[in-house]
Amino acid sequence: MNELIYILGAASLTVLLINAEPFRKILLFFKWQDKKVFNCALCFGFYVSIVIALLLGAKLILIPISAVLASFIDKKLYE
Repeated sequence: MNELIYILGAASLTVLLINAEPFRKILLFFKWQDKKVFNCALCFGFYVSIVIALLLGAKLILIPISAVLASFIDKKLYE
């Protein structure tokens, strides 16, 4: 059950961050708005999931699952 909460939480946090206006303003300030790492939900989800997994001590196999789910959520909500 904890794994499911981790996967859904990390994917939702990724989608929320990647589409949030304050995050976009930070990217514009540092001129990182055209970097693929910050525009691709799959890429950014992978890195967010790594940070969360290291902080929570979650299983590393859940990282790519969370990133793919973030990509699916982003496509369904914003495209």
